[in-house]
Amino acid sequence: MKRNSITFKLFSISLIFIIGLLVILGLFQNYLLSDYYTTTKINQLEDNLDDFIEEFLNNQWTEEKLYWELEKFSIQNNASLAVMDSSYFSTSSDFTNDYVVTIEDGNGSSYDVIIDPYFQDEVMYGRLPEKGDEIEVIGFYYEGDFYTQSYYYPVEIILNGISFKDELIYSNEELKSEEELLTDGNLNGEDTIHNEMEDLVTVKGSVVDSDYFFFEEKNANEVIYNTDDFTIYEDPYSSIKYVSIVTTVEKDGMPIQFYLDATLQPVDEAKGIINQYYLVFFIIAILLSLVIAYFFSKMFTRPIVVLNNIAKDMADMNFDKKSPIQSNDEIGMLSESINILSTNLKSALEELTDANVQLKEDIELRVKQEEVRKEFVANVSHDLKTPLGIIKTYAEAIKDGIKKEKSNYYLDVILDEIGFMNSLVMDMLKLSKIESGAVELIKEKLPVKLLLDDVVSYYKPILEEKNMSIHYGGKNFEAVMDKKLMIQVINNLLSNVIDHGNEGTQIEIYMDEVNQRLYFANEGPLIEDREMEKIWDRFYKTEKSRNRALGGTGIGLAIVKSIIESHSFTYGVKNRKNGVEFWIQLKTS
Repeated sequence: MKRNSITFKLFSISLIFIIGLLVILGLFQNYLLSDYYTTTKINQLEDNLDDFIEEFLNNQWTEEKLYWELEKFSIQNNASLAVMDSSYFSTSSDFTNDYVVTIEDGNGSSYDVIIDPYFQDEVMYGRLPEKGDEIEVIGFYYEGDFYTQSYYYPVEIILNGISFKDELIYSNEELKSEEELLTDGNLNGEDTIHNEMEDLVTVKGSVVDSDYFFFEEKNANEVIYNTDDFTIYEDPYSSIKYVSIVTTVEKDGMPIQFYLDATLQPVDEAKGIINQYYLVFFIIAILLSLVIAYFFSKMFTRPIVVLNNIAKDMADMNFDKKSPIQSNDEIGMLSESINILSTNLKSALEELTDANVQLKEDIELRVKQEEVRKEFVANVSHDLKTPLGIIKTYAEAIKDGIKKEKSNYYLDVILDEIGFMNSLVMDMLKLSKIESGAVELIKEKLPVKLLLDDVVSYYKPILEEKNMSIHYGGKNFEAVMDKKLMIQVINNLLSNVIDHGNEGTQIEIYMDEVNQRLYFANEGPLIEDREMEKIWDRFYKTEKSRNRALGGTGIGLAIVKSIIESHSFTYGVKNRKNGVEFWIQLKTS
């Protein structure tokens, strides 16, 4: 993974985000958890106290009913609650003076037992356990949660062998009344005061600590935070924080005050354990984050890499590759746009290439035509110079009044030169048209023998004059060609072998059906090897004297070459034992 790649950047951002989130969570847990716990605990106590006061104001409770409701509230909230007015002060004030006894059994386990003022006065008659006493407690067990501690509430205490039993609880009639009170308080299920005797538990051991818990003790404590709604203070001996809430209401025109005290259970120990757990969790989370961030970055950047590779191919003028990505998001839209762009660029490039090819062909054609024109002018100027000079000389002689018999001869020479010039110009024009591509081929499938017969019939007088004959060989076959132009080819080749053949010899024409070849051969002078390739050039003559009777115009074989090449045929010439042979490779389709 390259450092400058988008995969590395996305991986780094994802990892930093996850680590930052974990760090923020750890800081919150380490520095704000205590405040969050305190705020939550106080809000819960205020809400529960408001509900208690509302129920108190809406009902006419007896002192006994109020006692059980206060007891229930205390257990549910792990708090002490007193209701103080002229009618309930004594009972409520005593209720707040709970006596807490810590018992240690033979196994070293400790248990806290809360003895309320009723049990102190009405059951134990003021004989309370002290440090070192042997004690057995039979009662209800309340298991605390995150906010509260666990306590035992006695129904019978055996102190140094003396039994103190709460007869109110053991009496069936009174127990029924208690059950009704507990049922009215909705203590089923999650509440810890049980209304069945079978739920009683027993703890036994020695008293290791005992003390009262008074509301008045908070006056000696250090106030940490004070508002109109509540006060937070700290016990200077145990360093445990408490919250005190005082609320005043009116009932039947009489002011009533509610005093609530509750411990704010320290969470430092829990924070330490959580921090240890969080350290392990943080390491595991970092490792998982590395894996998740890597695969997430790969998953996100994979289509971008694919699109980048396709864009590189497009930059290299390769438009064949298409993006396989198909999705309904922005990446899918970009993929579709790149595919459309690739198709359009390929089409435009092909059109431009075709246009360039056509333009190149047009330019080459124009250049070729210009070269042909220049060559035509040069060759015509060269070959017309001699006949024009002869015509001028003979015409001047006739004008000067030479003898009549010479005048007729001069006129015949002039006419011959004019005929030669006419043939030369016509051949030049024909060659120029063929080489410039101005002649359109009209191809058709024709038997070769048919074209040969048309041309040979024309040369019968010449053959008879030179005492020559033509012999056909091979088997006739069909070829695809332009009839008019191929007649010109056959005419020029046949004229050449006749002109350069010895008198009284035989001209051979052979049709090779297997190889689709046509041969023309004579008996006469051979062509030198150094001239074998030059005979196809215009105005080239093997007769150096340029004797018109032997050499012709010098354009015939050039015309043959141009016509055959325009048909995409092949051709050639070679010396035989006693003559020269020309051949043409035709095509049947």
